[in-house]
Amino acid sequence: MSKRASQARALEQKYFTILSIFAGVAALLVIVGFVSKPPALDSDGCPESPSKRLKKAAVLLIDTTDELNGMRADNVKTMARDIAKQMDQYERLSVFVLNADTTAELRPVFSKCTEGNGSALDFLYKGNRDRSAGKDAKFESELSNVLDAEMAKQHSAKATPLFESIRDMRQSQYWAEHTSFYLISDLMEHSGVVSLYDRNANFDKSSQTSSGQMLKNINLDGTSVEYCVIERPANSSEFAAQENARIFWQMFFEDSKSCAFELCQPTKNEFFNKNKCARGKT
Repeated sequence: MSKRASQARALEQKYFTILSIFAGVAALLVIVGFVSKPPALDSDGCPESPSKRLKKAAVLLIDTTDELNGMRADNVKTMARDIAKQMDQYERLSVFVLNADTTAELRPVFSKCTEGNGSALDFLYKGNRDRSAGKDAKFESELSNVLDAEMAKQHSAKATPLFESIRDMRQSQYWAEHTSFYLISDLMEHSGVVSLYDRNANFDKSSQTSSGQMLKNINLDGTSVEYCVIERPANSSEFAAQENARIFWQMFFEDSKSCAFELCQPTKNEFFNKNKCARGKT
């Protein structure tokens, strides 16, 4: 290789190194700018721009149609907070409470987006991390206040339309393309669809009746379902019926094409310590 060719090659390498440095600095500035300038948020703490919203959501249904005692009510609130802590940044959490005051149109008592764990690049901009921590605290405080109010006013209801509630939530704006659905209930459906207080209630037979056909029309395909059973005492008259209700619900979830599993027992203080269903991706 001639001397002139060697000099030209060295010059090219020098320019390439300089350009690489500039490109790296520019990329870092873009990242810092992105992290330090979070998207504009609406009143629910969700990004205003549709392009920045996640295609994910968490929906929690709490059944208080049979009153919860103090310990169980506190456990339910703990579980709700645990759900919020595992959510992604800007993911919406909608909480529905089924009780004696529930009207025909089921609406959430709480529906907001969380800052979640924040950006993985927060270390580049401490101010963003501090803001995220402050918003997390506000989110959890608002959620706790709502749950305290709901648990305080609970009283027994004559009906427990759980399946209808799931159908309505599935068709609502609060259900996303990838939804994690959490159910806290004793599973004792009691409605025009079916009464699970009947120990002989059977999913296949119930879903073939005129009122029970809606069970077959609830499509939860792609939904991660985690349900926590508020157990009836072993010496109660409803204990055997509840065991049959578990089987009924398992068949329902299987038929609805969801990934579902029983997650915890509130009386044992075991909350969301498994993760068998992969949470939806954006």
